[in-house]
Amino acid sequence: YPSQAAARLRFIRRAKGLGFTLDEIEWLLELQDVGGQKSIVKDLTRKKISQIDSKIEDLSRIRKVLSQLESECSGSGDVSGCPIIAALALEET
Repeated sequence: YPSQAAARLRFIRRAKGLGFTLDEIEWLLELQDVGGQKSIVKDLTRKKISQIDSKIEDLSRIRKVLSQLESECSGSGDVSGCPIIAALALEET
């Protein structure tokens, strides 16, 4: 690859690794190409941080529930009466 194309690919890989979507990466590249404003990039980054914080909260809640279920299961014997299976089978109200 010519050096400009290699630099663009590095940019894309790094942005993808930081959680930016392909649409967001395309937008960042367009801003870079046309000399966009830093404030736009900063706002997009703030939005991404907020999305990540929200995912972390969701994952923490999920982990708490799974840990509770795991502690309630003896882990031995037949699956009938397993609290994990029972919890997964419950209808939501």
